[in-house]
Amino acid sequence: MKLSSHPTVKAYNENEMKYKKNEAIAVSDKMKQIAKDAGADDVGLIELNRKSVLEYKPDLLSVMHDTKSMMIVAVRINQTPLRSLAHSVADQEFKRVWENFKKTEGQIVDQLTGAGIKAVGMPIGFPMEMKRWPDRVWMTNEKLFAVEAGLGQMGMNRMLLHPKYGASVLLGTILMANECDQYDHPLDYNPCVECGLCVKVCPTGAVKRTDNFDFISCYSHNYRERIGGFLNWVEQVVESKTSKEYRQRVSDSETFSMWQNLSVGSQTRCDRCIAVCPAGEVAIGEFLEDRKTYIDMYQKQFRK
Repeated sequence: MKLSSHPTVKAYNENEMKYKKNEAIAVSDKMKQIAKDAGADDVGLIELNRKSVLEYKPDLLSVMHDTKSMMIVAVRINQTPLRSLAHSVADQEFKRVWENFKKTEGQIVDQLTGAGIKAVGMPIGFPMEMKRWPDRVWMTNEKLFAVEAGLGQMGMNRMLLHPKYGASVLLGTILMANECDQYDHPLDYNPCVECGLCVKVCPTGAVKRTDNFDFISCYSHNYRERIGGFLNWVEQVVESKTSKEYRQRVSDSETFSMWQNLSVGSQTRCDRCIAVCPAGEVAIGEFLEDRKTYIDMYQKQFRK
């Protein structure tokens, strides 16, 4: 059978299944409305060739070779569960938002594709390109992209602080093959009120008022069951000659924590710097109205 005689090819050529390809400039307001209708709480647009993101351009082009712009999506996290001393409650909130974000991202991509705009949603967090370990395994930098897209500025806690939702946001990136008629730019102020609460509650001292944030201390504590911590745990299992020796090396609580991480999904060990942060319009009122009570309720409990 000739290619031209194939039913699928004939249908395409007869315009019954004509591939929608829109090479026009995308209207930014329309793109943002698509994202918000799908569940995004905020959204910004940046061009791929912006100087500050060029470091990531090769990776992004390897994902979609004709990428021209990026949509940065922010979804709100409920800050109240993060303030609970029962960390399972905070983890449940993170997991809820992560799962919802995947659906939101998928809906956005579907809507963009339906509008003739080729798009790809990038993974948030894991999975990453683990074959590149120990070099950089991530392909995007959502915090940097979000700053460029006007979704906030970096706080002392090295979290993106949104002008409305503060540190309580999850960020994601969607690649688009179209240019946009307008792009966003960084905020002209920082939502951080420089209260220093994140510095005071950090259990590892990683958060400082200066710029020398201790990434390794934060990462190794918060993501104990991931990558480096997981490798260490495997080594403990391999090197232990008996179950008794293993239990001398690894506490039961650490074993159960690793089991939970593997069975339920990625967990975190700390979110204090998000929990106490009063940045943003949603949280600032409680902080300003009664600062002493705010500190007693949200700072002191994490320092006991």
